[in-house]
Amino acid sequence: FLNKNVIERRQSKVSANVPIMKDFNTKDTFTDDFSSYGIENWQNYLLNLRDNYIHLDSSSISWGCCCLQLSLTTACPIWRGYLSNVDRRWNILSQTTDDRTKEEIENNVLHSSRYSSVSCYLSQTSQIYNDIKINIDHEVYQTLINNDCPEGVDRHFAHLFLRDPLYVTDEQVYPTGDDPSATYAFEFQITYFENAAFTVFLSLLTRAILSYKIDLRMSISLVNQNMERAQIRSTIQQSKFHFPTTIFH
Repeated sequence: FLNKNVIERRQSKVSANVPIMKDFNTKDTFTDDFSSYGIENWQNYLLNLRDNYIHLDSSSISWGCCCLQLSLTTACPIWRGYLSNVDRRWNILSQTTDDRTKEEIENNVLHSSRYSSVSCYLSQTSQIYNDIKINIDHEVYQTLINNDCPEGVDRHFAHLFLRDPLYVTDEQVYPTGDDPSATYAFEFQITYFENAAFTVFLSLLTRAILSYKIDLRMSISLVNQNMERAQIRSTIQQSKFHFPTTIFH
């Protein structure tokens, strides 16, 4: 139902292209072939199909993917059975859940997908780092101001309320049980050793940040650039990220 709602909201098919991993076994020009799926006129159906890219046409593909989407874990290299040239999930999730209409994108009403990098800092002491203008619902904003909502939080919620709700229900949603034939039950997992090592590392890192009162804030525009760089394959070994020059105050 969420995929259907995204399609209805954006008034077009979901479309995302993931670069194929190129090696000596990959054809010079890789063309994704959907004809075996029995889709009539499949070439017209996939209007945004690109050579050397894996095409994704459903939000459920990214929603159903494991959420280990960090540069350190590199846990998402395979899409629709093909080895891709990315190993992060985040940008793909962002593309396949983009419910903006063509007009909203062209007029910059909503500058990013529903799933995207954070738009602004909330605390009053961090407002100086909000160097990207965000559109807001002015009626919601005024309501929040009139009810003494803190500065920064008011613009955050007024920005969120620019978007239509994607799914609203008054019913509870229950899991379908332990059906072995359910495709969503299939997953790859990191080893117990890798999982333990990563968990311990993150625990020590967060304790160090809190204990030494390290300030890692930087301009939102630089945060967005870091998010984009993090999508590159093997970015930990090959890329550099923005980092504050002063972390102790």
